[in-house]
Amino acid sequence: MYVQSSDGSGTAKPILPDGTIDQIVMDWSPDGKYLLYVEGSSGSQKLMAVPLDESAKSFAATSEAGLTFDGQFSPNGRWLAYSIYSGGRTDLFVSPFPPTGAKYQISQSGGSRPRWRHDGKELFYFPPGDIQFYAVEVDGSGKTFQLGRTQSMFRANLVGAGWLYDVARDGQRFIIEVAAEQSDRPLTLVVNWPEELKKK
Repeated sequence: MYVQSSDGSGTAKPILPDGTIDQIVMDWSPDGKYLLYVEGSSGSQKLMAVPLDESAKSFAATSEAGLTFDGQFSPNGRWLAYSIYSGGRTDLFVSPFPPTGAKYQISQSGGSRPRWRHDGKELFYFPPGDIQFYAVEVDGSGKTFQLGRTQSMFRANLVGAGWLYDVARDGQRFIIEVAAEQSDRPLTLVVNWPEELKKK
């Protein structure tokens, strides 16, 4: 993992000295102080955080002992939405950041790829292996995390790897990576085309 000025000036600087372990960037805290990333390969992934100062000493971003991934900071930076794989299924949780041991389960039948609405009052996600999007009303303004209504939204034929989608600031529009639509245009086979070129 490297950090560099967004205008391209200067040189890219490594964030952590150990480059022997797989590290995938997940998110950047709203105050710019922490970088969230997944450490380890498939089957041993763990969410980690590293302060972007001179110490650069990373620490576990959650108190979970199992596989944690798909991390996203809340807009106020006080909460972390993430996925846990346990018992053969993946579910979505929210925990305080830095971790205190508390956690709140968001999905009831599987959940991954969380995204926050810009005001922090809604979380979006979809279950692994499904194409159904959900929205959950949330409130992280107090000392505890409050959950409201879960609403089924729409289905999308997702394709590819990674985050696959993002949400507009108002939560009303989505940009989604989907499979290309099948074309029913006929295939035309041109034979003896060298003779046609001679005529021109």
